[in-house]
Amino acid sequence: MLRAKVTFNVAAIHAKVFFMSIKAKGTRGRDKSVSRDFIEECAIALFQTKGVEKTSISEVVAKSGIAKGTFYLYFKDKDDLVDAIISRYTKEFLDQVIIPFQNVPRIIILADAIISYFTRNPMLLIELRKNLFSDKPFPSTRDTVISFSKIILAYLNQYEDYKVSNWEAYTKVVLGMILDVCYKALIEETSTSAEETRNMLSDLLKRFFSCD
Repeated sequence: MLRAKVTFNVAAIHAKVFFMSIKAKGTRGRDKSVSRDFIEECAIALFQTKGVEKTSISEVVAKSGIAKGTFYLYFKDKDDLVDAIISRYTKEFLDQVIIPFQNVPRIIILADAIISYFTRNPMLLIELRKNLFSDKPFPSTRDTVISFSKIILAYLNQYEDYKVSNWEAYTKVVLGMILDVCYKALIEETSTSAEETRNMLSDLLKRFFSCD
């Protein structure tokens, strides 16, 4: 009787260990206290102070307080991380700046909004400009070009009917020039004043859209 009881207890212990191991395997992987957004926020803080190119995955991992393996559960590599962050900012840029101001009566109001946004978020300006004409652009950059092309088309059609067949290429030219003006003024600091920057960008947009 005693032997049977001991055998039963051993079997029960083995069963408990077995189910605990299954539970451990099921929960192994992503730390629930860490989120993709949290890692992105830590990376953004580093990118803003050190720049994207000078920031390593190891530094992002250290700032996030996670193991390197955890990082790779959320992102394939550094490019995947950067792409996710650009996607976040470009969506914000379109939602907060371009779309609300696309029907304003004067183009200078849109120019002010663009300059104001890039002044607050220079990292997006640097990375979007660098990636726009890259041989291997991030998916988020192409998504931005496609979204921006619809807005440009709407602007152009307010004034005359434009017959452009390759809107993506046309949009890259327009967006590239907008980014160049902002980059030279805000990053390289070549303009003498904020008013000069605004006038330069307004003049560029007026010439493209043939409007006031």
